[in-house]
Amino acid sequence: MSILGVNINLHFPYSHPRDFNRDHRVGRGRSVPQMGFGVAEKDSEFKSEMQRTIPIRSHVNTIYEDIEMKNLTKLTLLSASLFVAGIAQASDTQLIGTVEAVCEANVNGTLLMDFGIDPQAGDTESQGVQIRCNDGDGATVELRSAEGGLESDDNEDFSVEYTATLMEAATGINLSLTTTPGVGLNDEFVDQTIGGSAALAGGVVAALDVTLNDTPVWAGGYSDTLSVEITAN
Repeated sequence: MSILGVNINLHFPYSHPRDFNRDHRVGRGRSVPQMGFGVAEKDSEFKSEMQRTIPIRSHVNTIYEDIEMKNLTKLTLLSASLFVAGIAQASDTQLIGTVEAVCEANVNGTLLMDFGIDPQAGDTESQGVQIRCNDGDGATVELRSAEGGLESDDNEDFSVEYTATLMEAATGINLSLTTTPGVGLNDEFVDQTIGGSAALAGGVVAALDVTLNDTPVWAGGYSDTLSVEITAN
């Protein structure tokens, strides 16, 4: 293609065929100007060569254009495929649920621990206490004596000393309360903080044991209120 271009420039002093067509209307009666070589016949040779060259150039340009369009099409398809492949499609669904909070202590069976007639030091009564708390931070368990001992009904503020224990192995509950003998104090208590656990969340049964440390001497009844309380941390 470059050889054809050089040949045209040497034989024809016009930069483009349009200039030639503008100044030389062959076949319309207009005179043919003298070429740079002084030979009018060169005009017919030039036209003949132009007829051969222009179709070749046009054909080559068409080939280049086809190649460029094909490459552009491939590049566009490649870019589109990469763009589609690079996008992550997501569909989110929220999952929710709620667990009701439970933190409680309940005595199994009767709410009465009866030492009977003429109790003696060393007598023991036992009871089971259901304890449950599903707080993740655990709970605080408390053992409380309202009267500060087994108090006499006739001789108020005189109490018989006793020791109450509350124990459960799986949760680690281990409480022991010993009341004050004689004229004792009210609301004596002990407490313990335990961590959250599957056992505590599911519920356990703790053993509550009460043992008399003295023998009552005054006639009449004796009583106290012993409470087991649990509070979420």
